Amino acid sequence: MVHVPSHGRSKKQSKRNKRFLIVCGGVVTEFEYFSYIKSEVSKYCATSWDIHKSINIEKEGVDPLTLMNYAIKLEKLDCKEAKKENYDPFTLVWVVTDVDEFGEKIQQAQSKSDSTFGKVKLVISNPCFEVWLIDHIKSCPLSCTETQDCQKEAKELGLLHNTTGNKNKHIQLEKLTGNYKNAFKNAKQHMQTDQKEKRKNHPSVTQKSNYAPWTDVPEIVETILNECKHASGIDLSEKL
Repeated sequence: MVHVPSHGRSKKQSKRNKRFLIVCGGVVTEFEYFSYIKSEVSKYCATSWDIHKSINIEKEGVDPLTLMNYAIKLEKLDCKEAKKENYDPFTLVWVVTDVDEFGEKIQQAQSKSDSTFGKVKLVISNPCFEVWLIDHIKSCPLSCTETQDCQKEAKELGLLHNTTGNKNKHIQLEKLTGNYKNAFKNAKQHMQTDQKEKRKNHPSVTQKSNYAPWTDVPEIVETILNECKHASGIDLSEKL
């Protein structure tokens, strides 16, 4: 459910924090991770930033193109409602998806994203979201070009645990706490200039071995942390 700011219809002009929407293709791991980020940020910025209404998280277990179309629909509806009710629309919408075996739907979703001129961004994990989780412990091995390899590595590092119906999908969140800066640094080690060019020009699964392991996720977290620092003056990069 997308939350509407309480300052709608107010005539008083006050400083407004940015609003973001994260639309997850993974209904367990990705949603759990961003909910964790939202919860952690709210601990420190609650008095200066209404996180509950400023960071919205949706989940739909669908392919990247369907997910992108859904996100664009939500963004348009929010813009319409924002104009009507006098509040600021989403600054950014992120569509979070794995490469997995989605083939050309990745490229199609990227084309759709490009047509929004930066308003709705495609956030790719190649081959899967676990790449970013692994980076919290060590730089994801270059051998992790398949989903099963990443999930096996993440499980061996104690980052995932079993629950009924969602085998090895839930995150051991305590393994992440305090390791964000390491994760950011570790991700850069396996994402060099050559991989960046291939991610930009050939994001679809047919080229996944050329730039995996890859994660766009740090872009989301950095944006949220920067907004938190802007609103409260607190640098949370050491605490996450």
